[in-house]
Parts: sequence; structure tokens; C-alpha cells
Amino acid sequence: IEIQVFDTSGKQWLDQRHSQVVGKYTYDRRLKIASDPFQNLFTTIANNVLAVREKMSNEDAVRLRQISQLR
Repeated sequence: IEIQVFDTSGKQWLDQRHSQVVGKYTYDRRLKIASDPFQNLFTTIANNVLAVREKMSNEDAVRLRQISQLR
């Protein structure tokens, strides 16, 4: 899967490719698996976005909120 993340100003935060292989029994309805087989991948992507946000200054975060409110 290719992930591209942009903020509200149009600045690109991430451009990444991820892949994950799941077992052949992942979608076997008889096993009633409770969680999504790709949850680890989703968590990795979310953590990558969070890491970019945490590097951002408070002033930049406020500016992005202001841009969002104008739209």
C-alpha cells in the first residue's frame, strides 16, 4: 500500500510504501478472528504520522488549525 499524507496547507508529511503478508487462514470464517489482520500495519502508519506531528512546533500546529478553519 502506498501512503501519502498531506497537511491542510498542502505540505506533504509522508510518502511511504508498506506491505504485509497475512496467513492463508486469516479470512477463514470458521476461525472467527477478532482483530483485523492488518492492524499492525495501520498502527505503524498512524505512528509515522504522529512522529511527524510531534516534530512540528506549536506555532505551526496553530497555523494549520487556522488554515483548516478558513476552508
